[in-house]
Amino acid sequence: MDALNKWLTDTLGAWTLDFYGLFIILAAALALALIVTAIAVAVCRAKNKKKIKRLKEQADTGAAAQGTDELDAARLASLNNALIQKQNEIDELNARIATLEAERTTDDPLVDDATPIDFDGADTITADAAQDTTADEAQRAEAAEAEKAYRAETEARINDLYRTINELNQTNRDQADEINLLKAENAQIKAQALQQRIAAAADKPEKTAAPGDEEDDEYDEYFDDYGDENSAVKVTLKFDRMRNAWIILRSDTDRTYRRLATKQEALVVAKDLARRLHAQLVVHKKDGKFQHI
Repeated sequence: MDALNKWLTDTLGAWTLDFYGLFIILAAALALALIVTAIAVAVCRAKNKKKIKRLKEQADTGAAAQGTDELDAARLASLNNALIQKQNEIDELNARIATLEAERTTDDPLVDDATPIDFDGADTITADAAQDTTADEAQRAEAAEAEKAYRAETEARINDLYRTINELNQTNRDQADEINLLKAENAQIKAQALQQRIAAAADKPEKTAAPGDEEDDEYDEYFDDYGDENSAVKVTLKFDRMRNAWIILRSDTDRTYRRLATKQEALVVAKDLARRLHAQLVVHKKDGKFQHI
């Protein structure tokens, strides 16, 4: 045994030294074989995993298909039951129709049982309904045209009314301007007439006052030309001793209408005011007494 071991050691050592290139090639081949074997094993394991996964999916699909089949069977049974119910209802309706036909035949002696029912009237009814539909459509079209024409006519009338209103408004504005112009002219004429009266009163010769009479006795008068004692408005002319002036008062206001220096001027203004108001004119003396007519 020792000799064998020694021989192997010597022989292998000699071969190793003599054929080391061959040993390297063999070692490389062995390593390559191991690598290829490992790759093959990995590939086989991957294929087995895929196969196992596919089998599991098929098993799940089979279970789902089985559940679907059970559901379809339940639905089919439900539909069959519903179909049976509908068929029963149809049978009942057919029985009722037969009963009604029998009653109609019994009640109407003119109808022969062997004579089939004539439904030609249905075609006539259908034709009449079609004609009525056509007539209704024509009437609706005619009504639409009439409504359109009415709206156009109404709009034209409204426009005419607007034009007439605008013309009337313009006429009213023109007349208002004319009235304002006439009022202004009238006021100017009145003012001129008042000035003329005041001037005429100022130019009137004074009379010599009697002993004991005041200088205003000549103009102490009681005018009743434009109203009476029951007039709603009274115009009063009297002397204001506090301010030493003649004042004109109106009964419808607490304010003094005019204040003048002389009785002649105040009398002209008071007469004009009484004439315009259609009021009673009351004239006082300078001492406050009424002048007797």
